[in-house]
Amino acid sequence: MSVQCIMFWATRRQSYTGPLGSLVRGPEGNLHRFRGWTKMRPFARLIAAFSLLAALPAHSLTLTPGTLLGLDSVGRTIYQYDTAGNVLDSLAVTLASTSVATGITTVDGRVFIFQQGGAGGLLEVDLATGITSFVFDPNVGREDLGRIGSNLILSFLNGPVTPGAVEIYSTSGILVDEFTVATLISGGIDSDGVRIYMADQPSGIVRVLDLEGVELSSFPVLHLIDGDFVAGTPSGLAFDEITDTLWVADFDLDVVSQYSSTGTYLGGFSTSGVRTDGLTFVQTPAVPSISTFGLGLLSIGLIGGTVATLRRRRSM
Repeated sequence: MSVQCIMFWATRRQSYTGPLGSLVRGPEGNLHRFRGWTKMRPFARLIAAFSLLAALPAHSLTLTPGTLLGLDSVGRTIYQYDTAGNVLDSLAVTLASTSVATGITTVDGRVFIFQQGGAGGLLEVDLATGITSFVFDPNVGREDLGRIGSNLILSFLNGPVTPGAVEIYSTSGILVDEFTVATLISGGIDSDGVRIYMADQPSGIVRVLDLEGVELSSFPVLHLIDGDFVAGTPSGLAFDEITDTLWVADFDLDVVSQYSSTGTYLGGFSTSGVRTDGLTFVQTPAVPSISTFGLGLLSIGLIGGTVATLRRRRSM
């Protein structure tokens, strides 16, 4: 029985007695502490403590290497897919009421999204709660977000910066590099560390650039729909380091397709009506959050306290 259930029961009754001891309502109407805790045997106390830990809420989203994260800009939700398109998990994220999320990436086990409009800028997502925290504002318009090494790569159109510009930032907001490319409306950006991949939304073309912005090659984005290849509107792009391939999302056709780095169609899956406006491939193993460490320290403390009690009893 969870602590919440115990408290609810105790507020309706004068007392509660269970595996954790007793809650008793005093004459003044207040609930008093567990009286039975100090009377429990050490082993029973340890079991009860772990029962409490089990009742605590688990993580809402754990990053799994080899999966895709798709950002639903309408539902304000991050979906985690395996490469066959099965939804493994999801997490609702908090954004300003007047804003739209237009990009997502992971860096060293952390998840970042770009918020356009309202209190715009780069945000980090708490994977345990979905709450976002402001990191920095690159002061640009329409934004797409990717990863290059341990840095962030951003492409944009409109705003005070030249259309078609690409900027590379550290995760703390320090500008590392920048260059311009042919004017486009970016529908996704990512990098393998040597090349930069950008999806041009109006033309439906993926452009392959070197690290100075020089175009090396390109290929059209064609999705296989009901047996026919259909030109799409790219809305997210992710580089897959495991297979050296690209994943491209389309928010009009509600699909995600996989291509070789030269543009050969390899397969894909439907997002079943989810509007994907940002895509990233998870390479980095999940990093435990503060909540995980907190639970771990609590468990160690409880075990340590129980062992100390046993030693004291044996010495008596």
